Amino acid sequence: TSAKLAANLVISSPPNVTLKELESELSKEIRSDAEVSLALSRKALAEMEIAKALSYAESAVQSMSEWAQTHLLVARSNMGWIVQSEAGMSTPSIERAELERRIESELAETMRLATAQRDIHTQVEALVLRTDLRLLQKRSEEAEADAYEAIRLDPENVQVLLALSHLHG
Repeated sequence: TSAKLAANLVISSPPNVTLKELESELSKEIRSDAEVSLALSRKALAEMEIAKALSYAESAVQSMSEWAQTHLLVARSNMGWIVQSEAGMSTPSIERAELERRIESELAETMRLATAQRDIHTQVEALVLRTDLRLLQKRSEEAEADAYEAIRLDPENVQVLLALSHLHG
């Protein structure tokens, strides 16, 4: 389908092709497709366009709420606000505690769906993101538990090994 082609176009676009350029090439109808929205959300995150990343991720959840990846991208986008705030790049309009609550909620849904779908990769991504959140919250024991669960699921995952190095660094 044309939506599948559009999603692949976004995914395979080189870094020098901006989100704005991609958006201008795609119709509003195509951009609202769940797979295209997910791809655009990832592109927006890569460009630190957090509001757009969140908007596209939420659009994908509306279309395909049973996809674990849609919830993971909503959590990642909310985490983007925290990362930007921690780096002094911006101050989100949403309270930090509310951002953390949203991330926790979306990650719980991601884990529930990914476990049911036997989607190990998404489970590991969610655990790594939750490890990062727990580290920011200074909840190191819970961060360590999430990191070790991720290692158990995928012992070769570089993201997990990096998260563990932050715990024991």
